[in-house]
Amino acid sequence: MPAFITRSRTIEASAFALAALAPAIAEALVVRWTTSRYGIGVSPDSAHYIGAARSLAAGQGLRFNGQPFTHWPPLYPLLLAGLSVAGRDPLQSARAVAIGLAALTTVLVSTGAYFQSNRSHGAAICASLLFLLSPEMLHVQTIAWSEPPFLCLILLAMVLFRIWMGESLLMSPGNEERNSGTVFPSHGRHLGLAAGVGMILSLAATTRYVGAALLPPCLLCIAIRHSVGRRQRLAEILIVANTSIAPVLGWILFCRSIAHAGLDRPLAFHSPPTAPIALIVIVVMSAVFLALHLRGWAQRRDETAGELISIWLLAALVSYCGFVIASIFLLDALTPVDVRILSPTFLFGGLYAVRLIWGDGESTRRQGGGLGSTLTPARQLPLRRIAFSAVLLIGSSRFGAIVPLARLRHDAGYGFTGRDWQASPTLAWVAAQPTNIVLYSNTPELIAFRTRRRVIGLP
Repeated sequence: MPAFITRSRTIEASAFALAALAPAIAEALVVRWTTSRYGIGVSPDSAHYIGAARSLAAGQGLRFNGQPFTHWPPLYPLLLAGLSVAGRDPLQSARAVAIGLAALTTVLVSTGAYFQSNRSHGAAICASLLFLLSPEMLHVQTIAWSEPPFLCLILLAMVLFRIWMGESLLMSPGNEERNSGTVFPSHGRHLGLAAGVGMILSLAATTRYVGAALLPPCLLCIAIRHSVGRRQRLAEILIVANTSIAPVLGWILFCRSIAHAGLDRPLAFHSPPTAPIALIVIVVMSAVFLALHLRGWAQRRDETAGELISIWLLAALVSYCGFVIASIFLLDALTPVDVRILSPTFLFGGLYAVRLIWGDGESTRRQGGGLGSTLTPARQLPLRRIAFSAVLLIGSSRFGAIVPLARLRHDAGYGFTGRDWQASPTLAWVAAQPTNIVLYSNTPELIAFRTRRRVIGLP
């Protein structure tokens, strides 16, 4: 390989590493400082995660407050328990996990934007800065929730799927470079990437049940490729589906047979107090854009991995929001449509916008219609300038919002580990009561988490 090509690739790799690692280190430092005084925030859900991890680390199984841990998937408390070695409290492990995942997620955001923009360092920097300056993301990352590992797994699945689709298209019989004798990855590596995507999807689904909504977009993208034979597409669908579904089914069987408990999520129609309008709007808009992309895909002669990922992102928006809507109406009508629930949609929508603004020329030279055919390179350049200006504007306004939030979390904490609860004389009195006294409370998660005793909830 000529020296100038090697030097060019080294410079490009160094530039991307700088674009990805600098915001990642900054994000980790922000999360570390924010949680340095009172620790990571703890909500009622967090109390169950940490309590189950403490129980497992003590050799008593996944339990909290005397009940089996079956309402949520097991991966997050398993992770906390696995890191709680040598007597380390899972609460401390949760903070370490949050700091590490903050950095890793930022890197994956940069990587996803880098791929979606045809390797634009500007797009990677813009995406990582918006993630870094997002108070919504800081809110999610400084609480012991399953969302941070879930978001990280979503991005990891997307990046690995993008690599897989890129190599798959290069290996297709109709590819000119393949026919010219160029060496490409082996068929075994190709199937290994398929299994890897399935395993990451299984981890996402065992972190949050809504992770199962990521499987249909992957299967759709596998099925619509023209350059791959029907038999190979069917084999790939079976590999991804089996590897992603098996762990979830195993957890369900465990809950029913070994733990002698159901998933604590019976199906029944519930009328929510307020309709999930935001989710419905996202589903409708994403479905319209998805239909336009699928129409253009059916009429085009060439295929690109970037366009497949755009379809994946739109399908993920439809599938994820549809799953949450179904959950609200059939499982839990009181599910709040807040930042925690909407956080994956920020990633899906943001990376799709990167493709529209920085998309490569291949997606704009369609032989048929579709959404991308209107975004010629001449029209994309003004959009890129607007995007840079928008990042500067939004970043400056977001900086004014994220600094007070970080300072508030640092000075007062959040939830059950907040300053007020740690200094509560009432909690200190309850914790000092003899162990033979039965405790009752209308907030049993709080008392059980702070005292590590069983508490009977009041209606």
